[in-house]
Amino acid sequence: MKIKLAFVLLVFVFVFLLAFQFEIFNLKFYEKEFIKNNVYDKFGKEQTLEQTNNLIDYFNGKYKVLGGDFFNDKEKVHLEDVKFLINLATSLFYLSFLAIVLYVIFLFKTDQKEKLRASISAASFLIIFVVLLLIFSNFSALFLDFHKILFTNDLWLLNPLEDNLIVMFPAGFFYDIFLEIILDALIITLTLILINTKILNNVKFK
Repeated sequence: MKIKLAFVLLVFVFVFLLAFQFEIFNLKFYEKEFIKNNVYDKFGKEQTLEQTNNLIDYFNGKYKVLGGDFFNDKEKVHLEDVKFLINLATSLFYLSFLAIVLYVIFLFKTDQKEKLRASISAASFLIIFVVLLLIFSNFSALFLDFHKILFTNDLWLLNPLEDNLIVMFPAGFFYDIFLEIILDALIITLTLILINTKILNNVKFK
């Protein structure tokens, strides 16, 4: 029972982190948001995309230090914190994926198809339930609590008159990426349900 619960939670974490990975490095999403939020009017398209690519490369570990003077010292320290959280999320993503694969292999080897199908069904139900809760939640309150819990300082409190980061990524950007991640998680879950009902049902273990 404990192993099954752990697997359900692993699938839950994996699905949301996969959705997060889809969007956090999705340049097309950023470009759409820059147009929507009139960011190009402030910095110009070339400079905006250059800084965005630099940020993505920085988060991916291409640069150890974020150079240039587009972002001030306060913003750079905050971005170090953001990079740490993104790297942590990426590590958890790969670890959860590895654990899921090993557990599925174990169930295949021990002929426990129904246990696997039941676990996937439970994980899918949990994800859909959480997605519904998130859709009807107060995003502003969630966003505030998220920062208070995950950051040990108040450097995330930025001023649009002084800090370019909040101009590039206003509150509307985070609300939209929040919705995109939820949508991605729902699509992944529906795919899991399809695999569970149409494919695993016909697969012979061992």
